Amino acid sequence: MKKKPVEARLPRLNLGALAIATSCMMMWATTTQAATIAPKAAATTPCNTIESAPMVNVTVGKSFRLKTTSPVSRILLGNPAGTQAAQPKEGAEGDDKKAPEGKANAGVAGLDVILLSPSEIYLLGKSVGSTNIILLSRTGQCMLVDVTVGVDTASLQSSLNDMLAGEGSRIKVSAASDSLVLTGTVADSTRVDKAMTLAAAYAGQSKVINMLSVDAPQQVMLEVKVAEISKKLLDQVGINLAGVLNHGGWSFNWDTNFLSGNASNAIGLLLGGSNSSTSNPRSFKIDGQHDDGLVKVLAEPTVMAISGQEGSFLAGGKIFIPVAQNSSSGGQTITLEEKEFGVALRFTPTVLDGGRINLKVAPEVSELNASGVNITGLNGTAILPSFTTRRAATTVQLRDGQSFAIGGLIKNNVTTNISAFPLLGEIPILGALFRSSSFQTDKTELIFVVTPRLVKPLPPNYALPTDNYTPPNRAEFFLGGKMEGKPPAAAGASSGEGAPPPVQPQAPQAPSGFEVK
Repeated sequence: MKKKPVEARLPRLNLGALAIATSCMMMWATTTQAATIAPKAAATTPCNTIESAPMVNVTVGKSFRLKTTSPVSRILLGNPAGTQAAQPKEGAEGDDKKAPEGKANAGVAGLDVILLSPSEIYLLGKSVGSTNIILLSRTGQCMLVDVTVGVDTASLQSSLNDMLAGEGSRIKVSAASDSLVLTGTVADSTRVDKAMTLAAAYAGQSKVINMLSVDAPQQVMLEVKVAEISKKLLDQVGINLAGVLNHGGWSFNWDTNFLSGNASNAIGLLLGGSNSSTSNPRSFKIDGQHDDGLVKVLAEPTVMAISGQEGSFLAGGKIFIPVAQNSSSGGQTITLEEKEFGVALRFTPTVLDGGRINLKVAPEVSELNASGVNITGLNGTAILPSFTTRRAATTVQLRDGQSFAIGGLIKNNVTTNISAFPLLGEIPILGALFRSSSFQTDKTELIFVVTPRLVKPLPPNYALPTDNYTPPNRAEFFLGGKMEGKPPAAAGASSGEGAPPPVQPQAPQAPSGFEVK
């Protein structure tokens, strides 16, 4: 028998080996597929029982390992769009089977699910939202697992515990969709601001929802004292000499007119004399005045506000000032501008650690001037209102009950005026007849003092300023001319009735009707 060449047998051997290799690969693929996708017989088998597992929370960008009590043969994804379901080996080889890409829905989580073993599942959060997965076991049991993917809260919680000693543990950080939520109770509003600032640093593009509350909102009562003393001294002396000299056909008039300006006023002393000679009349006048003025201003406004909120106070009124404005037609229109005057106070307290109080305060005391300002225009002379204002604005820190002088003023003005005739007014002694002198001194002392106090609500039996007022009856008002009637206790004693029961002493209260802590 003739033997075939070796080269002729090689193709048959290659074909046989190829067939054997193909069969092995098909068997291996069938075995691997059974780990993630059930056989057709198992896939058509309905769930015998359905159980709901506890919700699983996964952080974006972090993984989670889920353990099951029975082997899993199939996994169903609630949101297959853009997710991945595979085994570790498939993932390593780059042959992961991905569901078809679809448009992401708002609020639907992106989640990768990888089967590590029949009883271990690897979850990886990709985007914020919620979804679910169904795990089918080989025995026909189905388990529904809800999965929520949220932002990272553990890092922020750890930073709050480290940086807010004693308060960070009372703050709970949770995730709501793509937002960070801070809940809990802290001591004061300052710690709320610190927690919100720290959360904003971790949030990035996410939102921060503040649901923190303060243990007991601290209320601050601010007492402000505005004290001013103003003294004014004025001395004036003036002399006026006048006369007519006739000589021949000539007539000479002379008048020094150096009066201090009070010749027509009732205040001051005016001495004068005249000679009514028809040929040479002569007259003289001496004017002298001394004024002493004293002004005392004491305003004590008190207002209360919650820590972190603004409080304001005004005891005075409003006045409308006409203001000219150019109209669109080219003319001018007169509008009224509102101006407040009186005792005003604005402040914003913030209670800090250790009982310190941060105060942003702006007190003001203003009043209308009686004289006003004279303005002369084309239509005549107008008198506009003018104001005398004392104002201060600053920010200070102090403790409960402490007082700070936040502003002050000491003013000493000296004004001296001499009106004299040239040369004649400079002659010693006799020069006083040819000049008028005025000396004025103004001294002012002003101070602003603030005192904050931590207060609590009033007791039920608080007193009012009107408690001691009793209106008079007709006999007391018309016959006796009384503006107030007798108190009930005094009226009962005068009529012979028994004395009223003694009044129980009350606990001392803080000024302005607030009880100090």
